[in-house]
Amino acid sequence: MKMKDSGKNVRYLDYASTSDSEKYFSDSEREILDQINRRVALLTSLDRIINFVFESMQPIRSSDRLGLAIIDRNGKRVVLRHVIADYSPLKLDKGYSADLSTGTLRKVVEEKSIRIIDDLDIYYIQHMESHSSKLILGEGIRSSMTCPLFVEDRCVGLIFWSSRKPNTYDEKVVRRHQAVAERLSQAVGNAFLIEQLKNVNNAYMDMLGFVSHELKDPIAVIITNANLLIEGYLGEMSEKQKTKLSNMRAKAEYLLGIVKQYLNLARIEAGKIEPYRVKVNDIVSSVVEPVIRMLTVPEPPQEMIFERDFPDAAISIECDPDLIMIVLSNLLSNAYKYGAKGGKVRITVESDENAVSVSVYNDGLGFSDDDKQRLFRRFSRLPAHQRSGKIGTGVGLYMAWNIINSHGGTIQAESCEGEWAKFGFKLPVKPEES
Repeated sequence: MKMKDSGKNVRYLDYASTSDSEKYFSDSEREILDQINRRVALLTSLDRIINFVFESMQPIRSSDRLGLAIIDRNGKRVVLRHVIADYSPLKLDKGYSADLSTGTLRKVVEEKSIRIIDDLDIYYIQHMESHSSKLILGEGIRSSMTCPLFVEDRCVGLIFWSSRKPNTYDEKVVRRHQAVAERLSQAVGNAFLIEQLKNVNNAYMDMLGFVSHELKDPIAVIITNANLLIEGYLGEMSEKQKTKLSNMRAKAEYLLGIVKQYLNLARIEAGKIEPYRVKVNDIVSSVVEPVIRMLTVPEPPQEMIFERDFPDAAISIECDPDLIMIVLSNLLSNAYKYGAKGGKVRITVESDENAVSVSVYNDGLGFSDDDKQRLFRRFSRLPAHQRSGKIGTGVGLYMAWNIINSHGGTIQAESCEGEWAKFGFKLPVKPEES
């Protein structure tokens, strides 16, 4: 093992020189390291990875503390993401950040070195500017080992092993701990990427929810004022003026519908939509018929033929009726939007002792088998629908899928392309007991 001296108290080890470390391990040590290797590859949470490694290494580790720090994309700052120790309290805890432009950590990253500090008391006297050393000394830590984590030759983070005893990290201990760090590199890189993607998605949904919320009230005011003008409350208007206002109102109502969909989407993505189940004595009269009245009064659009296929007896179910109405209104409005002019739209409700099924059929564009795989994805739009000039938000079916799944149900679609399409969902009569 090739050491570079930086004074007797701080040593640097070439990262590459530990590639043959496993031949120095006993069978029991090798077994523990293999177990860590297998399990870490399956974990996607940074916290779970570090906790598992710290606990699994307990029989063979010489450290009292383990910290994980992530290096930002521009390589200028390091942020402590997770810390676990055999003691408390912690003074140098997660959230602590520092610049990499100064201090000995820069050498660890740039020269691909492992840094060993034999006595932190001496190190701090020599580096009084190191705030992190002062904090960790306050925890009683006396020696440390810092290992870089590399993914495809890029340093993504640092592992800090720390001991309350000085001179802990001899050659065997260094090799053992570095072997674990090597196993962690890819897992930490993947887990951090997943967390970044989640954070970006959450930030996007927060923005979407905020913007949608800010748009909702002004658009509603536009619709209200248009109604007042059309109905003559602010003076008589000509038929031409009323027609123009009616068109404006229709566009505003369309925008309001989109805004409401995006608000619901943001709530779903944030995990804020949970079914509030109640006993619905008759799903047809309480859920299905109100949606039909909302979307077909005074008459179905495009001169469509509307049909009902309902059982005579009432169908009881435990569900969140407001959420199920959102699902059904999406399916029915899609049937009208993409249905053929003068074609048929049919709602069917069926049940047995375990489940209730609701489906919406329409003559019209339909979709191909390839397009079927894209139907319930967020923001997905089908090429055939786009070519027709009838473009939706790509939100409704994704939202419906989430709501039905939250009820423990299933949603499906079938079609004969260019002729017809049918969307339906099945809900359990009673939710499964958890």
